[in-house]
Amino acid sequence: MPANSDVVLLSIHGILDKGAAWAPFIARLGPLSERALAPDFAGTGTRARDGRTFTLRRQAVALIDQRPRARFVVVGRSMVGQVTELVAQARSGRIAAPVLMAAVPPSGHGSTDEA
Repeated sequence: MPANSDVVLLSIHGILDKGAAWAPFIARLGPLSERALAPDFAGTGTRARDGRTFTLRRQAVALIDQRPRARFVVVGRSMVGQVTELVAQARSGRIAAPVLMAAVPPSGHGSTDEA
């Protein structure tokens, strides 16, 4: 991922986590960390009091839609690997690569499209 690339790294945190959980990972990217996003999604971190109904999938897709010229590497670990797969399916033309770290497959837990 060249520093001048239009590719953005989007790290999706877990249901009980917040964006800051990705800080050690992003710090290791050096100059590329400027192209990394690890937002707090509604209901977590700085948005813990955001009482709206949400799904991680919808929020990640909305974030991708806010940057229409960018392509994304979407990263999720553990059960959020399921969300990462769903985001990649929802915006397949915008995803440079999905990265699943120790992911649980959707078929393994019977997840729905609204994970």
